[in-house]
Parts: sequence; structure tokens; C-alpha cells
Amino acid sequence: MQTQLITLTSDFGTNDGSIMMLKLAITKTLPNAVFTDFSHSVKTFNIAHAAYLVANLYPQFEEGNMHLVLVNLFSTTNNNLLAVKLKGQIFIGVDNGFFDYLLDDEQAEIVSFGKFHSAHFFYHHIAKCISELCTNKAIWAESKINDYHQLNTRIKCTIEPQTISGSVWMVNDFGNLITNIHRNKIEPIIEGKKMSINFGYREQIKVIHQFINDVEISGIVAFFNQFGYLEIAIRGYNLSRLFNIKEESIVKISYT
Repeated sequence: MQTQLITLTSDFGTNDGSIMMLKLAITKTLPNAVFTDFSHSVKTFNIAHAAYLVANLYPQFEEGNMHLVLVNLFSTTNNNLLAVKLKGQIFIGVDNGFFDYLLDDEQAEIVSFGKFHSAHFFYHHIAKCISELCTNKAIWAESKINDYHQLNTRIKCTIEPQTISGSVWMVNDFGNLITNIHRNKIEPIIEGKKMSINFGYREQIKVIHQFINDVEISGIVAFFNQFGYLEIAIRGYNLSRLFNIKEESIVKISYT
């Protein structure tokens, strides 16, 4: 029997048995399931953090794999479970805004598996969903929907003459600001031009360095991280805490 790879991302942590209970529920209905964990240390309730991990890790996997994302499950009444087929891979999660980050206006097939009504029951609800996705290929036509919860306050990356606007996608454990401004979008535009990065601090950044240690201790630096996103840090310190800059804060690049 061919194995079915399922990745897991959650804000559950690993010390209360929830992840093992979930895996056991899935393997009872899908014995050929093989699991790999993206992270179970997603910041509590933080769908932006989950989306950052999943959106940047799933392209490393082959088509046909499943990605189960369980973050911010019970803090909203909108706990409708969705499955989304994107670029040959399947994503399963609650319709709480996560898919707005993941899809970012891309076209995808979406099916709904309805709401689950208790923390105890959700293991079986998810297991049943995965089993049906693996055995009922017609489900993409039978249960297809066209809508998902969109976050009207989310600031997307936009490019205008002389200005690139974005926001802080997430703050990592070092207090660095990871923006939603990607190298592939902006390098062809700003290459060879004068530019300045404004992120809510009085001093602007005039150059993008290659590494964080290209500046002295306590120096502010911008660089492209391992996934190609513009990251802003203060070497040796927690920039977010020092200057009270949070997720969704505006970041702008001016160029001439």
C-alpha cells in the first residue's frame, strides 16, 4: 500500500498528548499515513506564523502530499474545516483566515467538511476528512465551495512608482521583523537605485546587507532571509521589543 505523507503544523505544543492522539486517530482510518512535523511551537493563536511556515515549506514537498494546519482552532465560532488543493498538494485547516495568507489571491479548489463542535471530537472529524480525501476523488466536485474567510485588515505587498509597501508578516523569537516583501519581487525594481527602508523607526535603512553580522553589535540591518523575505533586525537585541513594532506594522521602501 502506497504511503500517504501528512505534515503537521500546530500551536498545541508537545507536552499534553494532543498530537499523538491526533496521529492515532488518523492512522485508525488511514493505516498507511506517514507523518512529519513542520512545527508544534507556532505562537499561540497566530495564524500568520503558521502561514509563514507552511507557505515556505510546502514547495519543498512533492505533489500529492497533505498538510494539516491546526492553529487558533477554538478561539472563534468559525471553526469550519476546509480542504484546499493548491499546486497539486492538499491543505487542511480551519477557515479562520489562514487560507487568506496561504492562497494570497491564487486560484485553488476548496471543499468544506463542516464544523466540529468540541475539542474532544475534532480528532475524529479530521481523521474522517483525511480518509475521505484519500478514498473519494469525486469530493472535489461534490462538496466544492468558492469562498473562504478573508482578512480585510491584512496589508499585502504592493508596488507603485517609487514606493514598495508591505508589512511585518511575523516577529520571530529573536525579535526580528520578517516582512511580506520578497526578494524576487523587489530586486529587479530597486537594483542600482537609491533606496530607503522605513519601518516605524526614526532612522531609515539605506542598504540591504547579505548577512545579519555585516553590521556591528546594536546596528540595525536589513537582509533577505532563508526564504527570500526582507527581514529587519538589530544585531544582538530584540528589535520588536525595543521599538514596540508588532506584526502588521507597515514597512515601506522608497526608491529613485
